[in-house]
Amino acid sequence: MAFSGLRDLCLRITRDLAQRGCLAPGLDPDQAATHLHALVDGLTVHILIGQLAPDAALAVLDSHLGSIVQELT
Repeated sequence: MAFSGLRDLCLRITRDLAQRGCLAPGLDPDQAATHLHALVDGLTVHILIGQLAPDAALAVLDSHLGSIVQELT
């Protein structure tokens, strides 16, 4: 249940970005959602096993989101 909920959230985020014209050119929203979901899952595991501090994980997530969102001028 948590898996599908997080997957759905990632899809909503990337599809909304695409609809608003904010997803970086050439990115498929569904594929971008898959990558985002995998990243969040991996970061969660690293935090839970004590290999990554939450603030470091947030920095990684922020960097990834910055790489898939295009600047609007």
